[in-house]
Amino acid sequence: ADERTGVGQRRSFTPMAGVEVELNSRSSASRIAGGLGLDLIGGEAFVTVALDDRPFEVLAGGGTVRARQAAFNVQSFADELCVTCLTGSVVAERNGVRRTLDAGREVIFAGNGLIEEQRADPLTRLAWRRGLLVLRRTPVTDAIAQINRYFPGRLVLTDSAKSNWPVTGTFHIDQIEVAVVQLERLLDVSARRLPGGVVLLG
Repeated sequence: ADERTGVGQRRSFTPMAGVEVELNSRSSASRIAGGLGLDLIGGEAFVTVALDDRPFEVLAGGGTVRARQAAFNVQSFADELCVTCLTGSVVAERNGVRRTLDAGREVIFAGNGLIEEQRADPLTRLAWRRGLLVLRRTPVTDAIAQINRYFPGRLVLTDSAKSNWPVTGTFHIDQIEVAVVQLERLLDVSARRLPGGVVLLG
């Protein structure tokens, strides 16, 4: 990878004139086509494109995002790809299915083949650019996956009966340990710390 970020880090770079990229925590990307495109190997990136002659292309999660004049967010974790358009218009394609997104729309290509297009919630989706993690009635298993992007170790829920409990909260990424305390209280569990930074919640 040409660019990568560690736990809790963000990095901005310019792959070519007219294109700005900001990588979220635990993300990596490589320039392709001589800088005319980007391969988001994993993680999340916010991309601003101001080009006239040709679209800038982002490869991520088995899909492709193209834009000429737009600002958009691309999130690729596990088998899921989420593309959020903030300004302008983007074309997102995966497995032969294409969606054109205008400002304020997003599409989620799930690993099971389901595709969901919806109104975007930029305050939540882009909170990472303000150093925040915002959860709104997020199932515990999904909440832990998001927290683990910023946690210097790994949280593991051992009580599967509570995996769908909703989690709501706003956490500062540079103080993500607070989220562990909140989960202990919400789920009525204890955190057991193991070597290697593993924390068992159960």
